[in-house]
Amino acid sequence: MAQQKPSFKILDIWANTALEANKAKPPLTKIETGWVYGEKPPHNEFNWWWNLVGKMLVHLQQHGISSWDNETTYQNGALAWYLNQAWKSKVTNNTNNIPQEGEYWSAVLSESDGFSKQTLYYYGGF
Repeated sequence: MAQQKPSFKILDIWANTALEANKAKPPLTKIETGWVYGEKPPHNEFNWWWNLVGKMLVHLQQHGISSWDNETTYQNGALAWYLNQAWKSKVTNNTNNIPQEGEYWSAVLSESDGFSKQTLYYYGGF
């Protein structure tokens, strides 16, 4: 049975209007190990985390496909949106390769074809 997307408006983003002092990225060592059982996260780190998650979810909800960036490592078959075009990674561990026809990417659909990121999201991607 197909799963249906819950009916809700754009998410409210946690701590979206909070002062920056109340949102602080934890040190890399804490990000890598996480909070341990019984540890109470500092409020500013907790707010930073949920603010980041909210922004990422809203981005996906609004665009359907994440916009390409040069820091993400895309796996074979992963999709990214770049210059009004959906691109599909042709290789595993595809990092910092700008989407263009060739060894690393293949064009899938573009807005000139009558598709948008929202259309692709509605139909479940590829």
